[in-house]
Amino acid sequence: MRAGSLELTWLGERRDELRARFAFRGGQPLVRELAARRNGGTWIVLGQNLSPEFEITSGVRRLSQQQMSPLQEMKVELTPEGQAAIVEVPAVLAEVMNAHLAGFSKTEWLALKTYLKRMVETGEAMRDAG
Repeated sequence: MRAGSLELTWLGERRDELRARFAFRGGQPLVRELAARRNGGTWIVLGQNLSPEFEITSGVRRLSQQQMSPLQEMKVELTPEGQAAIVEVPAVLAEVMNAHLAGFSKTEWLALKTYLKRMVETGEAMRDAG
């Protein structure tokens, strides 16, 4: 915590540093800043004071073969109990995400999706630039 906001910093690919700062304004979550820097250089701000908007979709989710394939590729075999339990994972993750996004407007959710996509694209560009 720093000055009333939560700051997360982590190493991305090729040891580039990434930073996200979160806070609350009027009881609503706010992305204070998204930033990146290379090799201890100057921080490049990707976005500031972003108000995410979320649209909540709920329903029954099933585990697809595509979702199972990484486990199968690693030769992980699930017991019958594990197979029964893993089917619940997508629904539990959806419930957790919905809880975290409660109160976000559609505009805020679309903005967050845009900013997260931009962060991924920026990271990929930094990686590709070498």
